Amino acid sequence: MAIFVHVSLCSQAMYVLILNGLNFSDWSEQVQFHIGVLGLIWFLMLRNLLLLMMLVAMKRKFIIKLRKGQTYLV
Repeated sequence: MAIFVHVSLCSQAMYVLILNGLNFSDWSEQVQFHIGVLGLIWFLMLRNLLLLMMLVAMKRKFIIKLRKGQTYLV
């Protein structure tokens, strides 16, 4: 029977082992984990930024089309 516990990756990234001669493998694994978490956070932020930029561009194109299609009666 498996037990799943929700743990925030950011809370895990707050704690880093201090390297000494005896714990290199644990330290190395933890550093690789932190680098992976930072890469994931960077990817998600970049993806959200790109999606936002795409939405803004689509909105601008839509507004320009609406303005070109309107006829102003004088």
